[in-house]
Amino acid sequence: MNEPVEVRLKMPKAVKKSPPITETEFREQLSESAMATEKLTAGIASFSRDCQGLSELIMSYLDVTERSYVR
Repeated sequence: MNEPVEVRLKMPKAVKKSPPITETEFREQLSESAMATEKLTAGIASFSRDCQGLSELIMSYLDVTERSYVR
């Protein structure tokens, strides 16, 4: 029962990561790719719709009629 455990998996060597890019570099790279720009725009629009739907769902559960604090 106290037998040593055979090591079969080895920890991978550290993967060298690229340094983070600046906002300017990001915008330059994004502007070079029409598909990336379209996908980012679509993703933001979808996220916004989902947030609005979630907000309405929460308000319906809470039966909130006063929405003066909602943007």
